[in-house]
Amino acid sequence: MKKQINLYLIASFFCFLISGCSGNDNEEPEPGTEWDKTRTARVSFVSDLTGNNPFTAHNYNAVSSAIKGNDSHVVILDRANVTYGTPRINPGANIAVLAERFPIFVPVSTTETEYRGSVLLYEKPVPEMEQTIVADACRMIPITVEIKQGLTVRTALLSFDSENQISVSANLFRSAQTSSTLVTGTIRRNLVPTLESLISTLTDGTYTLEIIENSAKNSEYAIYLFGSMKWKFRDFTEGSVSGNIKHFLLQVEFL
Repeated sequence: MKKQINLYLIASFFCFLISGCSGNDNEEPEPGTEWDKTRTARVSFVSDLTGNNPFTAHNYNAVSSAIKGNDSHVVILDRANVTYGTPRINPGANIAVLAERFPIFVPVSTTETEYRGSVLLYEKPVPEMEQTIVADACRMIPITVEIKQGLTVRTALLSFDSENQISVSANLFRSAQTSSTLVTGTIRRNLVPTLESLISTLTDGTYTLEIIENSAKNSEYAIYLFGSMKWKFRDFTEGSVSGNIKHFLLQVEFL
């Protein structure tokens, strides 16, 4: 059955935390500061940005090799969709084994044949991980990142397939701004105006929202970043992994 997805990949649900990040949170960041790479979170997406699962047995080795050499704080296999038919196909788990990582599946939506979502890959086992219910099968997962000793920040993964999922996310974005949580994920490109409109009505303008311009300008999906003004988007690079699958690296500094 659909609801019997491997518990090793789906964590329990969770109410979003509103506590802040460590490290001088009461100080307002100064504009125009020089980039301090020692305070920078590195977030990697592996994706073709089509919304469909690009991972097959033919590219598992190439993808896992790219992940093994990745030093990002957060690594995301975007749309590593899990089929619940027979045989069950779980590309995220297969790649995780080859890459020697520990996977957590984060669902976005469902179809008649699969759970659509992304897989977070961890270097160490995660004893407990909780996810926030957004709408139907859509979930958000918090990710604690230790950028360096003494500086731990909050990030979160939240992707969107529909306008309704965005509409019911108002309180999540409000909480993220309050707690200086960096939220990222993928979104249908035609839904970007909906996201921009929602966020503009929720906050007082002291936020950053970045829609990442990848080389495929007309890709079905785009990567976004949202956070308080304590976060500053610094750099974006992309490289080829296998076929149409790309590695997208985002670097965001916590001021």
